[in-house]
Amino acid sequence: MFGYEKGAFTGANKQTLGKIELADGGTLFLDEIGDLPSHCSEAPAFSPGTVIERIGGREEIPVDLRVVCATHQDLPAKIRTGEFREDLYYRMAEINVCIPPLRERESDTLLLRAHDS
Repeated sequence: MFGYEKGAFTGANKQTLGKIELADGGTLFLDEIGDLPSHCSEAPAFSPGTVIERIGGREEIPVDLRVVCATHQDLPAKIRTGEFREDLYYRMAEINVCIPPLRERESDTLLLRAHDS
């Protein structure tokens, strides 16, 4: 996600830009964020003025991006059981779009069948 500098670890033979840096000025899509183990959810809050550092780097790199996350999990339920960090959820949940499963949207199924023909 953050990239790394040459020599940062064994096998780091060249500087590599991370996904966050590459998404600067655009959108970073994080799929299945609900499957992220709680001990790995140290995701930064991306806002104007956010800076990152590559692994092994000392230079602050300013980034400006929007982050879109998706999941099929019930995140509030995972928060209650301690499986997902509440602070991370509220940093991500500025706008929630809940899309019911296709099995609950019969009219969409009909449109997809018509399109497939």
